Amino acid sequence: MACIYLVWGSTYLAIRVSVRTIPPLMGCGVRFLAAGLVLFGVLGAVGRLRPFPPPTELLGATVVGCWLLAGAVGLITVCEQHIPSNIAAVIASTAAIWVVIYRRLSGERVPPVALAAVLAGFAGVAVLLAPSVGGGGLPLGWLAVCLVVPFNWSSGSFYGAKMYRLPGDAFVASAIEMTAAGLLLLSLSLVAGERLGSFSAASAAAVIYLMFASLIAFSAYVWLLGKLPISTVVTHQYVNPVVAVILGAALLSEPVTWSVVVGAGLIIGAVVMIVRDQNPGVGGDQR
Repeated sequence: MACIYLVWGSTYLAIRVSVRTIPPLMGCGVRFLAAGLVLFGVLGAVGRLRPFPPPTELLGATVVGCWLLAGAVGLITVCEQHIPSNIAAVIASTAAIWVVIYRRLSGERVPPVALAAVLAGFAGVAVLLAPSVGGGGLPLGWLAVCLVVPFNWSSGSFYGAKMYRLPGDAFVASAIEMTAAGLLLLSLSLVAGERLGSFSAASAAAVIYLMFASLIAFSAYVWLLGKLPISTVVTHQYVNPVVAVILGAALLSEPVTWSVVVGAGLIIGAVVMIVRDQNPGVGGDQR
């Protein structure tokens, strides 16, 4: 639990450090491609790639991986060139709120407490964005782009497994997803004309850390799902943004303003209510 709390919570800070001198799409692509290939190597060594997933499962994992990892993590990496890690982490945590909306749209009965949590969560987003709307905060355009991140993550988590057939082995699925997302992100990096110039040791170390975070935290997550109640495991969804805010303030001197405190409080409180209400699959795992 400490691993998924601290490692996942610290990835936002690591992303912020990495994009200081390494292009975002390139760095994120290297992160996931390397993590995917390492995981493939480990799985191959222990015999878990025999038989290899059929084409339908390979396609499904590829699409879902690009949807989640490129569409959400890749996008937030781009946004963190312009937005502090604490704000990005709090906005990303609203993915669980979007899942409630998808549940309601799919015809599922959603308890009033979950609907109230949705309203509280979006009120928190409004408070978080208020200084920028008034012209005195962060770039409003990049904040708007960042709001797409939880939408992509939650939609991929909620609909991906419903629309596509995925490998039964979660580790094999993850290896395919990370490799596919890494290749897509590196391709987008080339199209965008990103070039790697001189880069700092801190940024390079951050990318390496993010690669191992993808491997270690996901492995811990999968192991915990077999050992502890899902209601305990998914508490990472509201602990991670708290860790990110604390680390951002302590290590990067990111300001913790009234809008951050009130907005994060509303959003995290909403996620707590939603996590307590929902069954397994609350917003998806963050690989």
